[in-house]
Amino acid sequence: MNSIREIKHAAWSRVTQSFGAAFLLALIPVILEFVSSAATARDQLRNTDTVASTGGSIGKSVAVDAGTIITIIVAVLISLIIVFAILALFIALIEMFAESSTVGFLTWSEEDEKPAKPFVAGLTLINGTVYKIAYVRAIYSMLWALLFIVPGIIKSFSYSQAILIYRDDVQNNREIRTARQYLKASAEMMNGYKGHRFLLSLSLIGWSILTALTGGFLAIFTTPYFLTVNASFYQNLRGLRDAQHINDKSTVL
Repeated sequence: MNSIREIKHAAWSRVTQSFGAAFLLALIPVILEFVSSAATARDQLRNTDTVASTGGSIGKSVAVDAGTIITIIVAVLISLIIVFAILALFIALIEMFAESSTVGFLTWSEEDEKPAKPFVAGLTLINGTVYKIAYVRAIYSMLWALLFIVPGIIKSFSYSQAILIYRDDVQNNREIRTARQYLKASAEMMNGYKGHRFLLSLSLIGWSILTALTGGFLAIFTTPYFLTVNASFYQNLRGLRDAQHINDKSTVL
């Protein structure tokens, strides 16, 4: 596995040397990131105004019976489940576009040739199967995060390569597996490398903070850069996996 510095340097070189193509390839994720950052900033301002206008108010005590309490609990649980499912739908949609752009950067690196139509290259993996994998992954990751934060983070790294594995299956005309099987394949592929991926993500947190401080404007650069980093990491990881498979076959023979 290449070092974090090497992975980031390769991504940086590709994006800075061909920024126009990189930007167009990641255009949809850039727009989604900008909208998300703007919405978050607006909500924070709204919450601040709400707290300021309601500060010091005291609620009245209300006596309720056991039946009412149970009804409230059930209603809250149902509401949480609905919100949970809707949130997963939106997360899956965002991730589908991000992963499709990542595939564009991966193909660019594999062929060592800039795509002739970068925007179109970023949409090559938009389909129902990718969305299903992203949705199941979002559900699993959020469920783990609800139990414990740290296991949730670990699982998100474990499942992170699922869609890229699916892409390789499509490209090599292999049998298409189920969403759960791709998550399992990703977890197996990431075994022993989750720490490396965590440190790689941690090294990019400064860029994420700067993007937030600019209201998402810096996403025009950071989003293509992050997606290229993801593609570079997967390419390295896949090479290690393939080399291990060759060694295993040689040992058997």
